[in-house]
This record gives sequence, C-alpha cells and structure tokens, in this order.
Amino acid sequence: MEYFQRRMVGIPDEVVAQLRHAPFRPALEAMAHTLVYDATIVADGHITAALAEVRQPTLAIAGGAGAPVMRRVAETLAAQLPGGRAVTIEGATHDLAPALLVPVLERFLDG
Repeated sequence: MEYFQRRMVGIPDEVVAQLRHAPFRPALEAMAHTLVYDATIVADGHITAALAEVRQPTLAIAGGAGAPVMRRVAETLAAQLPGGRAVTIEGATHDLAPALLVPVLERFLDG
C-alpha cells in the first residue's frame, strides 16, 4: 500500500509516514490487495486495451490540487473510453469533498 502511495500516486514520504497513524489506515490495508489492479491501469499513464470494451459513459475525476499524475491519468482514461469524459475539480485534492463532487456528478448524470 505504501509503495502504491509513494510511486503511483506521488505522495511524499513524510505524508505516507503520517498516514500510518490515520484512523482510516485499517480500511486502506483491507483493500491493499486490489492495488495491483489500480497499478496495472495507471502505471506510467498506461491504459489497457480492455478499456475500449467499456460501453457505459464514464466520468474520470481528478482534483486540481492533487498530484499532477492523477490529472493525466483521468485525461488519458477518458480519451481511451468510448463516451469517456475527464473533469478536473480545481482546488480539490485526492480526497474530494462531497460539496465539490456532487455538482460534477449531477451534471454528468443529467447528460
């Protein structure tokens, strides 16, 4: 999990160390086994060919104040998906607040 946070997401080492004591740490550890799938998809911004088979409209969201790699991944993902769209929420980090996320989702779902 920490490797993914450092190398794939770009979280600084000192922040990763602080996250060891976060109240949500057990939840992160419980889903750590799924990170191999995330890493496969986002490694070096590479999106697998299987994504071309997705037929549902897809919204890829990134926070404008988050790691730049996350914006690139959202844009690449949206470009590779039929019906894909990327949105950057300016001022948001990777931890999107509902107040920022809800209007974006409403616009997407309204078509």
